[in-house]
Amino acid sequence: MKMQPIVDALRMRLVPIAGGLVGLLIIALIAAWLRGNHYRDNRNEWRDVAQLQRKAVTAAEKAAAARAEAVRIETETRYAEQARKADREEPASVVDQRAAADRYGDAHAGVRAPVHCGPSGGPAATAANGTAPDRDGPGADALAGYVTIPRVKYDQFRDNTLRLERVRIWGEGLIADGLAVPSEELGAPAD
Repeated sequence: MKMQPIVDALRMRLVPIAGGLVGLLIIALIAAWLRGNHYRDNRNEWRDVAQLQRKAVTAAEKAAAARAEAVRIETETRYAEQARKADREEPASVVDQRAAADRYGDAHAGVRAPVHCGPSGGPAATAANGTAPDRDGPGADALAGYVTIPRVKYDQFRDNTLRLERVRIWGEGLIADGLAVPSEELGAPAD
């Protein structure tokens, strides 16, 4: 059969085509390999950038925490100094108030204070004989509507009142130094 010449003719044409296809396949594989290297390089670069960003964020967080700690320590120090100052030094207005209260207490053997209500919350009333029932109200020697306070109790009231005045002055100092905020700014009702 004369097939041989046909096979030879096909072989002559197919071999260069197959060779060309194999060559193109090799070129495509090399190009894909090179392109893959490019993507791997880009991926590695982005990974490095992300690691640097994480390190920068961590360093910034540490620096911010250190600054916040320094501010906290400085604020605590200023606050503690204000508290020590308030404990050590009595403001002139409180000294004047204490002197006035002492003069008033010294001038009166028993300090008389107004009675607003009786022991049960009702009006204060004395017994028919002028003595207070169960010693809860003023006696016959007291002015009507007043009760006599022993000097010890008067001194306690005076000290507590002056202590509250010192606290008020201390609080105003904290607000002036920026260590506290007035209650109006917090939404609390003003007195």
